[in-house]
Amino acid sequence: APDWDKMGKSSPAAAPQMLSKKDVEEMNPIGRLLDKKKDLKLTEAQVASLKELDTKGSARDASLFEAMDSLRKEMRPSGGNAGGDQRLRLMGAREHFAKAVGDVRANYAADEPLALAALDAAQRPAAMQLLDKQRAEATETVSKKMAPAGGGAGGRGQRPPA
Repeated sequence: APDWDKMGKSSPAAAPQMLSKKDVEEMNPIGRLLDKKKDLKLTEAQVASLKELDTKGSARDASLFEAMDSLRKEMRPSGGNAGGDQRLRLMGAREHFAKAVGDVRANYAADEPLALAALDAAQRPAAMQLLDKQRAEATETVSKKMAPAGGGAGGRGQRPPA
């Protein structure tokens, strides 16, 4: 028989996963291309061009990452029973966090054609395959770590708080 007392305290499923800064940074297509520069046989000039694009993108997204850091802290429950005010605060923070993640992903999507333009025709097919795989991984990570508590039904189907 399951030990219900332990499940609520130490079960990894009980602790909600949260999208980390690293998770979002790993969605960066330019970063992925730079990580695979040897596989793609990038020239020094191409690496320099991609690094310049990456630096510009990092500067552009800095405020979004700062907002995500603040919102991540705000999304932590402040102990005790989650009253109506706390629940509203958490929901609002979660919505803003999801929007910031969406904005960063949209920026990354806009960067992708610029990054691919820095490559030659022979390198593009392999790069596009890498980026397609990265996009699929990113979508899976976001859906896993941003799913509503309670399994995707917005917490419905659970017992109401006492």
